[in-house]
Amino acid sequence: AVVSTQSTGVMQAQTDTIIDARDKAVRECQLLREKISAIEETVSSKDMETSSRLAEIQALQRENRTLREINDTLKDRVDDSDRAKTDAEQLIELLRTEKEELIEAKSELFNLNESLNDEMKVT
Repeated sequence: AVVSTQSTGVMQAQTDTIIDARDKAVRECQLLREKISAIEETVSSKDMETSSRLAEIQALQRENRTLREINDTLKDRVDDSDRAKTDAEQLIELLRTEKEELIEAKSELFNLNESLNDEMKVT
């Protein structure tokens, strides 16, 4: 009876050790599950943040393309304006030249008219 009591005590101690180890493993598993859940929440939050930032980047890229198109259009308008200015300057120079030629022709006509008047006075 003494041997079986000692044997039962040893078995009980081993059982208690096993139960304690199992309980500790269960608590560790629960802590790991909680950590995994927290990590999953963080990952989900980061995914949403990344998606939001990606959407912002895409919006900025669209805006950038639009601004480039506007810039190209403005450059074309400036080029057109520069060409029109050059054409206008050339036309102004041409008109000045024609005006000078007309003034010279008028002067020649005036001199011819004076000469004719003088000849008519003589005759």
